[in-house]
Amino acid sequence: MTFFPGEDVYYEHSGCKITGIKCKYDGTVSISEDYDCDITSTTPSTTTSTQKTSPTTPPTQRPGCHHDGIFYNPGELILEYQQKEVCVKTTCELNGVKKDERIGDC
Repeated sequence: MTFFPGEDVYYEHSGCKITGIKCKYDGTVSISEDYDCDITSTTPSTTTSTQKTSPTTPPTQRPGCHHDGIFYNPGELILEYQQKEVCVKTTCELNGVKKDERIGDC
C-alpha cells in the first residue's frame, strides 16, 4: 500500500475517541488522538459543566521496511526468489520486520 502526503493511513472514530494516523509530507506519519464529545455532569442543583480535551501524540516514524534502498509498507511483497528447489517470498510485516516464507516447489 502506498499513502500520499496528507492521506489518512488509519482512522477510527469509536464513541467519543478519534484515533488517526496521517501521512506527512516528509515521509513520516503523525499519530493523533482526539475526543469529539462533551463530558457533561449534573449535580442535584442542575449545575452543568462541560469539558473538552484534545491530547495529541507526537509524530513517529512511518511503519514499514527498507530493502535495497526501497521503502515497503507493512503487508507489501518485497521480493520472490528461488532457493534450490523451493520458491520463497519476502514480505514486510506489520511490525516492520522482513519475513521469508516458503511458497512452494519451483
